[in-house]
Amino acid sequence: MAITIRMPEAERVMEQAYDLACSDTSLPDYWTSVAQQTFAMDFKTYTPALGAALLARAVDDRVDPLAIKSAHSQYAFSLRTVGHNLLIPLADRYGFSVRTTTREPLNNQPFFRYDHLLEIDRVRNRAEFDRYVNSLKPLANLHGDDAVEALAAFVRVGLQEAANRPGYDVSPAVGHLAGVIAASDSFMADGLDVPRRAQALVAAAFDSVHDDVRSRAINDPSRDIPGDVQLYDPNGKVVASVEVRTKPVQPWEIRGFVNSCLEADIDRVMIAEFLPESTPVNEGTRPNDATLMIYHLPSEMLEQLWAASAKGPAAGAAELFHERMINRLVEIEAPETSVRRWIEMIERNKRDSAE
Repeated sequence: MAITIRMPEAERVMEQAYDLACSDTSLPDYWTSVAQQTFAMDFKTYTPALGAALLARAVDDRVDPLAIKSAHSQYAFSLRTVGHNLLIPLADRYGFSVRTTTREPLNNQPFFRYDHLLEIDRVRNRAEFDRYVNSLKPLANLHGDDAVEALAAFVRVGLQEAANRPGYDVSPAVGHLAGVIAASDSFMADGLDVPRRAQALVAAAFDSVHDDVRSRAINDPSRDIPGDVQLYDPNGKVVASVEVRTKPVQPWEIRGFVNSCLEADIDRVMIAEFLPESTPVNEGTRPNDATLMIYHLPSEMLEQLWAASAKGPAAGAAELFHERMINRLVEIEAPETSVRRWIEMIERNKRDSAE
């Protein structure tokens, strides 16, 4: 039977590792070097993968650190589960970087196709992959406090990386509501980093009116749930899905997306087709028993969401949208220039409103 890593045990060892990382204690040079090397690799996913393996081994020293899926052997564990359910929330709690900010950092190639690192035969950069795997192998020899110290070395490097990330001093005030709405169109019209800007904008817009909004990584190959942005109810059920497109969507693509949503028991379907020149569509249709809404402009989407929301602009939806927009841009790993550009546009609107 495979090994399951549970949150109470993960919390216990992470607290120990964090205390060590923040102390003057000398930590293993080898694992400090491995963490630094991994943070510098081209493939960002190796960093949360390393953190998840270190965390799992620190909790249970039977763990095979090269395992990816629990189906591989009795000493295997689910790398994806530890990364998603344990490492990411703990990294957020303790404030250390794992380099990526996506909800499921290991939901990509090559980690979802294989059960074990030694089975992987196709990667984009073989030399970097081999360097990562070889650096991880000594973890199989660590037990108890030694494994916790290795995790602490990773956390210390992660804390240093987090301290070096750019910070954004954002005022909650946004100025005139119409200016915020217009800024959303102008932001997309820049023509820069369009896919990330579009998905961040959609997620932030729904964040302003809905409590549980989840956004996929760009080019996420997993299609267990259709769409790029999903809305969940308090019971964890997907109640709406949004496909974000920055190229024209053909009728058969719309039908295919609607049908995929219906098969997943999702009957609220939305498409955000943000193009430089489009005619807003203000009416939803109801094909195949699904409620379909197509948004051609960010402003159209915001106006409709805020008009229909119980929260409404008066309750701070625009301010929340601005705050979440910055968080979503960072989460989806948009360039710093895009984040700065959005802040600049809102600051200008605020100044104009005061005149």
